[in-house]
Amino acid sequence: QHIFRRSHLKHSRGDPAVSGMRTASRQRKAAQPRLADSVTASACASACTDATASACATACASAHTRACVTAMAPPRVCFVVAWGASGRVLPSIRETLLGRGSVVDVDSWRGTAPAQLTRNAALLRDAVCKASATERGDIVLVGHSYGCRVVIELLRSLSEDSTGVPPSLCVDRAVLESYPLFPPSPPTAATDRVPPLMQLPARTQLLFSSGEKDPFLHRAWRGGAPSGGA
Repeated sequence: QHIFRRSHLKHSRGDPAVSGMRTASRQRKAAQPRLADSVTASACASACTDATASACATACASAHTRACVTAMAPPRVCFVVAWGASGRVLPSIRETLLGRGSVVDVDSWRGTAPAQLTRNAALLRDAVCKASATERGDIVLVGHSYGCRVVIELLRSLSEDSTGVPPSLCVDRAVLESYPLFPPSPPTAATDRVPPLMQLPARTQLLFSSGEKDPFLHRAWRGGAPSGGA
């Protein structure tokens, strides 16, 4: 049919009817998208996709890509560290924790008397809430020396009322380094440091770490063998 149509038109060039048919055919073809145009558009889309992928690969070292990778990475642990009464930060402990997560320091207390424990626990609680707004992952409490007592007081209070505490805080565990278990002189009912530990919920997991010669584990007034070790 294609050959016949071309032959027919070739021998009928002077026919006005045939000329009109040829003009109408050209107009219809011009109005329809050509296959070549579709192929070109598809090729352009593919080329754009390839260019975008190439640009993304090139941008892997950019700050934006690093931020994306960080957002996709598994969450790390945030350690909120309650330091001792002096407020001195121990680099060795801090560096060890930094190898496993981020660290938020709490090193300023409102006195160290037993009556100040509640206020200091509130300070530690505020630090936890602030950390939850900027840090990713679970929040684990760490105490050093006097800070251990503050951690225990906070955990004890949270077992009674945890309103407003971020869900990322691990309220049933803590790391306690150099916990001052026994004071220099025999304790009274108000200064005994053992009962707060016994008042924690049974599910609480505490990791204690102390030196072999820690004086808070070896008190002459207790008599007998030391109750603790490294």
